[in-house]
Amino acid sequence: MLYQAIRKACEKYHSYGYGIDYATALACYRDAFTRRRKGDSPDRPSHEEAWILLSFANGWNARMRASFEDIHSSLIKIEPDLEKLRGKTILDVCLDERIDGNSARFLIKRCFATLKESGGGSAVVGPSKILHIINPDLYVMWDTAIIEKYGCGKYILYTDFLRKMQSLANQVVCEVMEQDESHSRETAIASLTGCRHTLAKALDEYNYVNFTLPRLQGQKT
Repeated sequence: MLYQAIRKACEKYHSYGYGIDYATALACYRDAFTRRRKGDSPDRPSHEEAWILLSFANGWNARMRASFEDIHSSLIKIEPDLEKLRGKTILDVCLDERIDGNSARFLIKRCFATLKESGGGSAVVGPSKILHIINPDLYVMWDTAIIEKYGCGKYILYTDFLRKMQSLANQVVCEVMEQDESHSRETAIASLTGCRHTLAKALDEYNYVNFTLPRLQGQKT
């Protein structure tokens, strides 16, 4: 079943030590974000946030051809959209929901496109990593192997990918609740993720172990 496959993939992922840099970046970003919201310019992303996000993305092979200032400018542009989507999760976001006149799908597309352009226009991996650190409950990271898997060998829009991830998220939570009727949705999620990550991150680890890792291992042989 899918929930068993996800648990197994997450265990394998962490056995390689991949989660260490991620946890550090996430903690650093959250600290910078919290200090910014308590400061004199709570609605203006800080230079520190931009540095953390770009360093994380490129540290995970995103290869964004963007300067620190490019990312900072992009974060300022998309902050209003990011704010409207804060609190949303991969399970409960409705991509067709209207938020101040625009759909959630449109807001996500605009955030992704702005970050993509700051990375040279061809950077499709980095924006997903930056968005995930900003809201790890909603945005699922991807890379070339994952894009090809869910796009059947072709490029797929990030919002279409998120819809597929939402379908998997609902499926796996339902499976856990069916296996143990004492579970609520919240405890079902907790049983899948533990204290290490969100459901969106668990899906990323499942994708990485099953689609990205085999490709990387094949390149080494």
